Amino acid sequence: MATFKELGDKYEPLLESFSNFKIGKTGQTIEERYEEEYSDFYDNYEIVGSSTDETTIDEFEIYMIKRFGDLPNCDNEQVGGGAMIKSNEYIVYLMYNK
Repeated sequence: MATFKELGDKYEPLLESFSNFKIGKTGQTIEERYEEEYSDFYDNYEIVGSSTDETTIDEFEIYMIKRFGDLPNCDNEQVGGGAMIKSNEYIVYLMYNK
């Protein structure tokens, strides 16, 4: 399994190339999350990482936002947080425009 840093390193060049993006977490499917809240604002989405452990996803989301939240094209307004619905799988996602 990749470390937070390895995943961040993989996404760094992509994030810098997007016109804007948002990092988040959910217990929903990525499609449900996109349609529910983001389809009017972003054209693309993808899963950055997933786990059956809610705490791991909480920590990974915080890591990613702390690492990339200062980029001028990042739309995150806070460093993580918020509850997720209970699920068998949790994800950290990326919503973005190219």
